[in-house]
Amino acid sequence: MAHSRTLLLAIAAASLLTFGVGADAQAQVVAGLQTDYGPSVDGPLREAIDAGIVDAFNQNSRYSYIPAHRVRSQLNPVVRDCFTADCLTRAGQATGAQAGLRLKVREEGQVFDWSLDIVELAEGTALVEDRGVCELCGRAEVVEQVRTAIIANLATLDLSERGAPPRAEAIETAADPAGTPGQKRLRVSVVPADTRVFLNDEEVGQGDVTLDVELGQQEIRFASETHRDLRETIIVSESSPEIIMLRVHLSGAPAPQRLVVTRGDGFVDHIEDKRLAYGWAGVGAGALFTVAGLVLIGQHGEPTCAEGTAYSRCPTLHNTAPMGITFTILGTTAMVGGAALLTWPLLAGDAKEADPVTLNLSPAIGQGYTGLHFGGRF
Repeated sequence: MAHSRTLLLAIAAASLLTFGVGADAQAQVVAGLQTDYGPSVDGPLREAIDAGIVDAFNQNSRYSYIPAHRVRSQLNPVVRDCFTADCLTRAGQATGAQAGLRLKVREEGQVFDWSLDIVELAEGTALVEDRGVCELCGRAEVVEQVRTAIIANLATLDLSERGAPPRAEAIETAADPAGTPGQKRLRVSVVPADTRVFLNDEEVGQGDVTLDVELGQQEIRFASETHRDLRETIIVSESSPEIIMLRVHLSGAPAPQRLVVTRGDGFVDHIEDKRLAYGWAGVGAGALFTVAGLVLIGQHGEPTCAEGTAYSRCPTLHNTAPMGITFTILGTTAMVGGAALLTWPLLAGDAKEADPVTLNLSPAIGQGYTGLHFGGRF
């Protein structure tokens, strides 16, 4: 009995080993041909995305993945960054993989753009073309977008026959018409779901949209009342896969809009956003200069000695009138300019032809008095 039980366990273990080896042998191999990160994508984020790629393949037992750094170290340098059909075929021969994966990630101004391509290596044909945009996203969101895109695309692929196009049962419905020659199918997925989607300025739906597109350059616009609008351009060619994916994550809030009304192209129009600050600064500085100037003018002609000193012993008098007049003119001019800036909307009125405005400011010095003469034409 003991021998029989041992024999049964051995047979069971052998069977499990055989099935395990068979399952591994049937795994479809995808080689990482390129993971291209822009200069603004730092090291920790690159490592997190690489880990997300590996995790995405671990979610699907039908595929095994060779990381890009291993593949590129084994490829001939001539083939390493070449993605023509001939180069892809040679990469497949070197790696023994049925398909190759390319990922590009760029970041600019907290906007992440990424593209995912899976190509068949027997003939160098495209199988998957997936694009994504994520505005003001955190690192975790970017990694999850890329990881989810890989998982979703692997679920629709079947590489058991090399060169076969991807199966699209997961995203096609019975009601969807078959694609016509000269067209490709574009599937758009956008967050938030109520975002309006426009194809070449024609509204085609909201949220998740699947439609046929002609070959050539296509412009996709996303419009939302609560999020930033976005425009994306895609190039559809004969070599594009039958289904092109575009995933978009709009930023959380629209940019605050500020309306500045100007009346021309003059100096005040150019400083409109700082007009009030300059105006108050002119009034304040002008008041100080004016007061100082008047004090200096008042000191003009007074003895330089202490009060009560005989004139014969103190022949020198203050000669402060020129500096006082200068300070007063500068201060008054600054106050007038500042006041004009503060009241500019009232002074300017409607945009129309107006009579010229002239201002005259001059010192007035006479016997027993000093002051300013102010006149103008309005």
